[in-house]
Amino acid sequence: VQIAIRLQECLRDEDTIARLGGDEFTVLLQDLRSMDTVLDVTNRIVLALAQPIQLDHGETVAMASIGIAYSEKGLEPAESLLRDADTAMYAAKARGKSGYAIFDPAMNAEVVERMQLEVGMRQALEGNQFSLEYQPIVDLSSGDITGIEALLRWEHPERGRITPDKFIPVAEDSGLIIPIGAWVLRESCLRFRELREQFTLDDNFHLSVNVSGRQLQRPNIVDQIRTILEETHMDPASLKLEVTESVLVRDEVAAVEKLHQLKALGIKIAIDDFGTGYSSLSTLNSYPVDVVKIDRTFIGRMGQDEEVDAIVGAIVLLSRVMHLEVTAEGIETRQQVQYLQAFGCTSAQGFYFCRPMPFDKLCKKFSEGMNLSVKLEAEATGILNPMLAA
Repeated sequence: VQIAIRLQECLRDEDTIARLGGDEFTVLLQDLRSMDTVLDVTNRIVLALAQPIQLDHGETVAMASIGIAYSEKGLEPAESLLRDADTAMYAAKARGKSGYAIFDPAMNAEVVERMQLEVGMRQALEGNQFSLEYQPIVDLSSGDITGIEALLRWEHPERGRITPDKFIPVAEDSGLIIPIGAWVLRESCLRFRELREQFTLDDNFHLSVNVSGRQLQRPNIVDQIRTILEETHMDPASLKLEVTESVLVRDEVAAVEKLHQLKALGIKIAIDDFGTGYSSLSTLNSYPVDVVKIDRTFIGRMGQDEEVDAIVGAIVLLSRVMHLEVTAEGIETRQQVQYLQAFGCTSAQGFYFCRPMPFDKLCKKFSEGMNLSVKLEAEATGILNPMLAA
């Protein structure tokens, strides 16, 4: 009701506003002389909604994604304008909250693509098209394989393999990440238990699984994870849940509370893609975190950019001071391994050691002795930790 009142106050006397349903409102602006009028109204709406809303039990802030469609001659059917504005609105949502987008015919192709992906994912869940691959995580001091990370894959019957960067954002927006995430956790826990039963693995050997921000927003996520662990007879101490740094920054209070509850179950928590968000090293100790994973964008530039070397060195140094494990992602060269060893990084994963593989191939590798170690060469390379050298 308060949002409706604020929207009305942003309009001119000749404009019309309606609530179509749910959280969607539509505004009709007539007799426009230029697009400037549209943008003036749009900016007034964004600013009006940015002001805190007082509710009976506290305060909240609303954010709006706004799609704009216009008719120069006024001949288009109302249904077409509504459809185009809706398309533009979803384009605005994809760019981030509290913004707007003006309809462009090219957007139709994007919307069709997203709709096809969403429908395809629903069919994939029912038709067992999703699968998991596993990538080993290596101890950089001993070469021992200390764990595996479960990675989601989608083999579309017509389009072939669709990469996660294409379908995960759509899964997040549509809410499909909830059932998909539950499937990933359950399936990977079952396979992990099978792996432990077949091979003699160290008690510290662990499974890493990604958890999305959308999953953490669910009120019952802790109960759901607890139930899956019980059903699969998975030891919580062998599980590491990876949460991206951006999730903590965007919804810190709620996310941190859920992570504390998960830690209370005995699960370890890792911050994934660290260094790409807005949190600082000094805030690490305020999160219930056990592992820091350095983003691959930093790893790829080590040895080429002194600033990057300093950042990686600082992350490793301060993480170790706070008794956190440090894992580097995306290792592709021997030189990167040597830099990380010189910095004192705990562990790493990447194509240099092993590409992700299906479970049956993983079992075959383990039967060949891959569970013992990966050959590492910790030579004296003259590489110094820039932080220590300073």
